Amino acid sequence: MSHTIKKPSVWIIVLIGIIPQISEAIYSPALPEIAASLRTTIPLTEYTLAIYLFGFACGVFLWGTRSDAIGRRPAVLMGYSLFAVACIGCYFSKSIEALLAWRFVQGLGGSVGSVMGQTIARDSFRGKERGVVFSTVGMVITIGPALGPVIGGVVVQNFHWSLVFIILFLSSLTILFTIFIKLPETHPDFGNRHNRIRWPAVAAKMLTDPQVMTCGFAVGCIIGITFCLYSEGPFYFIDILRISPSQYGSIFLTTCTVAVLGGYISRAMNKKGHTPVDLIQFSILLLMISSFLMTMCTYTGLISVENPRQSIILSVGFLFFINFAFGMSIPNLLSLSLTKYGHTAGTAGALFGFLYYIITSAITYGMGLFHNGTLTAMPLYFTIIASLSFSVFLFNKKNLEHDHS
Repeated sequence: MSHTIKKPSVWIIVLIGIIPQISEAIYSPALPEIAASLRTTIPLTEYTLAIYLFGFACGVFLWGTRSDAIGRRPAVLMGYSLFAVACIGCYFSKSIEALLAWRFVQGLGGSVGSVMGQTIARDSFRGKERGVVFSTVGMVITIGPALGPVIGGVVVQNFHWSLVFIILFLSSLTILFTIFIKLPETHPDFGNRHNRIRWPAVAAKMLTDPQVMTCGFAVGCIIGITFCLYSEGPFYFIDILRISPSQYGSIFLTTCTVAVLGGYISRAMNKKGHTPVDLIQFSILLLMISSFLMTMCTYTGLISVENPRQSIILSVGFLFFINFAFGMSIPNLLSLSLTKYGHTAGTAGALFGFLYYIITSAITYGMGLFHNGTLTAMPLYFTIIASLSFSVFLFNKKNLEHDHS
């Protein structure tokens, strides 16, 4: 039967979600070295990010639906145990095929942090408090992708690229211990055997819900752009503009702090009564304009191999705006997406996460296909994806406003 929910500390929710974010990006600076070390092609190396995201999508569905039956806490413990095993598998990989396989398993396990972090927050908080919590968690978790390339850049420059997976393994053990000691069960109906939620019925409802589909597509596109930056960025900055792996990591740390600022401003504007719909529209428009201007700079030669210093400065400047848009949009999209699915939070969260991570994986895969060894490919691809996202959002804006009112 139902029980009184003991609210977990916000820092526990952050801890659950941050390691998968770091894992997604930590070896981004190593991609050129991995391609050389494993004697494989650049697109195949970039696909190690896409397959991680595909495993992530499958895991989000698995852990989210199972958590309604077994509870949030056991799901988190099981997922992170699988993640730890996969880290060891990645460390010992001697071929691109083995690395791809273990990266899938790593994404499958690590995804529990993403879906359970959001689900636990939905279980524990309501109304405006939920919006503030999501903005806070989103702001802090944004640091994860920023820290990833910094750590990875230092490791790659001074040690072997595979060491990043030992760092992730040790981090996952620390989290497992902390969760075992500190995380309460937050499922509102855990232990009620009659609380059986049939996910096909929930999926059918969500597929015909404009609010869910619009938010899911937008989240997938925006996170997809971020992962394209992780997969194509090393070749853009390290191979073409000739910066070091550690400098590359520093660039990400600098630009991702702006995403934290975007999350902070989003939280402040939520408190002042600004609607998530308006904040989402502004942030996606900013993302589209920034990507377009960056593309124009590559076509006009303002960003070029001949002017590396100027090109780096301009590129980082545009990344400021792109990451700010990310930090502002994602918390609002996540907060708005499943407001009508509180009684099936785990299943609905799983299906929603599966939706947007499949889109993210497809977009990241597309970046590998779009790669042509020039500075134009990445910003042009960003512009196309951002424009699609903005068009879909505008088409369904009235539905979103009606559902939020």
